Amino acid sequence: MLTHFERLLKKPISIVLIALIGLSLFLLKSVHLQDLSPWLLSLGRLHPLILHFPLVLVMGIFFVELLKLYGGLPFNDRFIFYSFLIAILFSLITIFSGFLLYSTGDFSGILMDNHFKGALFMGASLFICFALFNVYQNDRKYYPVYIISLLVTSLATTFTGHQGASITHGKDYLTEFLPMMKMKGESQASQIDSTKYLYSDIIHPIFESKCVGCHSTTRFKGKLSMSNYADLFKPGASGVMPIERNDTFKSEIFRRISLPDTSDEHMPPAGKTPLDKKEITLVKYFIQTGAFEKLQLKDVPMPEVNILVNQLGPSLKKYKFNQLKEKLTQQELDKELNALAIDLDLTIKKDAESDGNLYSISNKFPPAPFDSKKLKELIPYLEHFSKVSLVSTQLDDADLYFISQMTNVKELYLQKTNIKGPGLIYLSKMTNLEILNISFTATSDKDIIDLLKFPSLKEVYLYQTKTSPDVIKALEKYNPALKIHSEEGPYF
Repeated sequence: MLTHFERLLKKPISIVLIALIGLSLFLLKSVHLQDLSPWLLSLGRLHPLILHFPLVLVMGIFFVELLKLYGGLPFNDRFIFYSFLIAILFSLITIFSGFLLYSTGDFSGILMDNHFKGALFMGASLFICFALFNVYQNDRKYYPVYIISLLVTSLATTFTGHQGASITHGKDYLTEFLPMMKMKGESQASQIDSTKYLYSDIIHPIFESKCVGCHSTTRFKGKLSMSNYADLFKPGASGVMPIERNDTFKSEIFRRISLPDTSDEHMPPAGKTPLDKKEITLVKYFIQTGAFEKLQLKDVPMPEVNILVNQLGPSLKKYKFNQLKEKLTQQELDKELNALAIDLDLTIKKDAESDGNLYSISNKFPPAPFDSKKLKELIPYLEHFSKVSLVSTQLDDADLYFISQMTNVKELYLQKTNIKGPGLIYLSKMTNLEILNISFTATSDKDIIDLLKFPSLKEVYLYQTKTSPDVIKALEKYNPALKIHSEEGPYF
């Protein structure tokens, strides 16, 4: 027998009203939380801890209903009833804490937007599903509708969970190893086990694993790149040579990796995996033997090098496996972008200044029509571009939101587009943007004030815009490092 409380909750109208009121109160209250209190911020951090519980319950309910429908197994409806209640409670807490976490500004982008929208849809569909569960208890003809709603809720739960996992682990988290399945086992093993050269087969994989995450042409920390051999002989911000042939004392890389962990100058910094003693010793031998790119292991005049290489075998194999994975992933990406370039009638090619890991994208001349619809086809690849030239296209201020997700872009050319200016504030999220060209647009004085919020902007072109010389002079005076050009500017 159901209790009075259960009979009250079984009324669909009451359930829907309670659900909508509860969800509205949570979200309306949260929308105004511009200055979040510490306890609310702490509550937001609980989001990853509690989100799995409603996910498991929703999928569990769906599984139970399948067992009832096709397996003929008896399940007490009271069990499903209370499972729904618990799932709804924890879904509300999860959505609320997730919104608080979202409000901090630490998470943004397409994946985050999809995750948040998916969570709202999942919460609403869960309430509707619970209402239909109670309706069909009194009228069995609604059972198919309830099952369909439960399927939709389960799919929404799966989608939302996948978006959340992609935010944490990267959008290719589930598929990053699939390209390797296409390789033959022997070919894969030979590439991983090769140890012919001291630099390319040992030192470079170590640097790739421990250093290149911060020191590449795309993440140019200390103005030092370690992505390739030539970069090791270009001074960084300190003016000291990263590697000085035959001299470990003058080699800044060796000095930094040899410092005690407690030193502020130790590299990698705290929180990153440091080189172990064997790896540091191999770097030392590499420098002492002249730091030559094509020096073979068999020609190294130090027998202890081969001993260290054998001892580091498992680690080196792991480093090379990761290199091979990235190489194959890059090949798959090349194919996808080449096909996309043909479909959109654009030019997409590797950017040589970014080690070939990023791409430039530009329209052809005369340019083919390119609007918001075509821009959205680029969404899965936004992070892979470093230079963007979409001159004489139909893009407007609303499209700048999607362009702002191109977090690795350094140069952006948007001359002769439908931009009027209010959307420029979106681009302030582009932390790597150095050059912006918005000549021949309707950008006005009040809009270019937002350029002061761009963290890395060095040059901007404002030819034939609605900006006045007085405001431009004021901007230049406020930020002397920002060069404002009153000319059309370059294309590519």
